[in-house]
Amino acid sequence: MPADYIELNIDLADRDALDEMIARLSQLGFDGFWEQDDRLMAYIPEEIFMDHMRKEVEDYCRQKMYTTAWSNLPDQNWNKSWESNFNPVMISLECMIRAPFHKADPTVKFDIIIEPQMSFGTGHHETTSLMVELMLDLPIKDKKILDMGTGTGILAILAQLMEAKVITAVDNNEWAYKNTLNNINWNKIPGFDVILGNALNIKNMSFDIIFANINRNILLNDMHYYADALDIGGTLAMSGFYQEDLAPINEKAASLGLLLTKKKSMNNWTAVQYKKEDRK
Repeated sequence: MPADYIELNIDLADRDALDEMIARLSQLGFDGFWEQDDRLMAYIPEEIFMDHMRKEVEDYCRQKMYTTAWSNLPDQNWNKSWESNFNPVMISLECMIRAPFHKADPTVKFDIIIEPQMSFGTGHHETTSLMVELMLDLPIKDKKILDMGTGTGILAILAQLMEAKVITAVDNNEWAYKNTLNNINWNKIPGFDVILGNALNIKNMSFDIIFANINRNILLNDMHYYADALDIGGTLAMSGFYQEDLAPINEKAASLGLLLTKKKSMNNWTAVQYKKEDRK
């Protein structure tokens, strides 16, 4: 069984501090967040949590005069936690992301059911909304799609609903891997290839469109794998970073022959879309 999670509850000075705090915690390995007013709940697997992480968080919060509380979140308590926080999400009036206990809306074009469990991806975060918005404007039908850092499988499931020809979803987190398989069943769609792994697993594969909603450091480290796996003329869409991180992202992309074609932002979170050029 996967390890239990550590829950960190932070009372911030104001909501403007949320994005910076999430970015800091993400770099430490926290992979799930609930936001409510000026309060942030962050989660990290107990098995990777180290004492120095607690000290680093506490020192930073003390400087900012944020109050913190720590607790263990056993697996059996997770459903109660997310059910109390998870409301349906509507994106671009076309895509609804809901839990199994929410009623379907027959007027919605794409209805996605997500039971997040410990993989923390419900569509509420700005980066997921931005990626879905990019997807809805792309010609997904009959294309080969890669969803890196799939989380709960939202983007891969949407690709299936948009009639992609081939879909590969990759995540290095066991919870995410199992949860994506579970969410495929919830949505009653044909299964697609779900891989427990990382960017090394896509070597010798090729795709028309690649989605990567991860974080700045991983994107910069792995972008060359995405570029290698992307067909000429193909599209790479990425999010998980801030507006101020765009310069190094664009610089790396340009060095790999990727041309920026679109940029979207929401509350300083940014998503970008590139086209792979023929460099011959």
